[in-house]
Amino acid sequence: MNNGKFIALALTGGAVIGVMSACIIVIAGKPKTELVKAAPTAQATVTTAEINAYIEETEETESQNPTINVAGFYCSDRAKISVDAIGLKSAAVTVEWPGNDNSKAIWYLSGAFNEETKSIDYDNAVKRVITYNKSGAEISDIEIYRSGKGRITFTNEGMQWNDYNEEIARNMVFKFKDPSDIVEEEKLPEILGTGNMGIYKKITTMEKPAVEEIAYNVRKAYLNEDWNTLKNLIKYPIKINDTEIKDAEEFVDYMNGRTLSSEGRRDMENETCHDINTAKECLNLGEDDIWMVDINQGSSEHPQLKITRICGIQ
Repeated sequence: MNNGKFIALALTGGAVIGVMSACIIVIAGKPKTELVKAAPTAQATVTTAEINAYIEETEETESQNPTINVAGFYCSDRAKISVDAIGLKSAAVTVEWPGNDNSKAIWYLSGAFNEETKSIDYDNAVKRVITYNKSGAEISDIEIYRSGKGRITFTNEGMQWNDYNEEIARNMVFKFKDPSDIVEEEKLPEILGTGNMGIYKKITTMEKPAVEEIAYNVRKAYLNEDWNTLKNLIKYPIKINDTEIKDAEEFVDYMNGRTLSSEGRRDMENETCHDINTAKECLNLGEDDIWMVDINQGSSEHPQLKITRICGIQ
């Protein structure tokens, strides 16, 4: 039977999984010809003939892979997770997590789908970080680690990802998305990163295009009330409405159910993130709604912008 061969290919560096930035088509109930068309793009080692042979043999002898019931595309803000059925009971999962510095982290992982717990346990995750230049061309692709462990669980609300290596998605819920709901990533305004390149030299050694892109993404998260994105960009402890917040988890708990004031939203909507105000020796977004500083300024460490003030919250 070809099953062992097919699964092995799926676990080898993401050969079958691929980079699924597009939507995964749920293939339950599709005719065989459509099923082949919906299969993930594979490297040259897996031919169409091998896939056809695999499908023909499993269709004759085995029942449908239960992963089909949860296969699809899940999102939480900019983070995207795609799930696809592979073989008789395995699931192939790809996580794409865009950064704020022209980079994107990608995890490739797979494991058996447990029908009783509605979960996938894995111990074979490979994490890579891809970096792009301003025009969007790839300039590096670095493997960070492999054999990462964790669990993905499906609920009535969507999907939760418990990554044991970094806990990057703690308390986040990824909602199922219909392909028609997926929109292209928002392009940055062309004006960002232009003009006086030395305008931020007293604040940070980071180049102007990178500074203004980070600021723009902070502005976007603030206006979207996306506290999960902002939580990792804060220098703790931080005080909000006279309440001191000591860490990212406490920040998310505190912000749960809170919203922007009309003044805070108005001021941030008017922020262009180009030639940002630095009069108070920080990046001042809005009208004192968010302050950002380079916590490594003056040291040999890599520049790192962090939020030290958040206002406009009610």
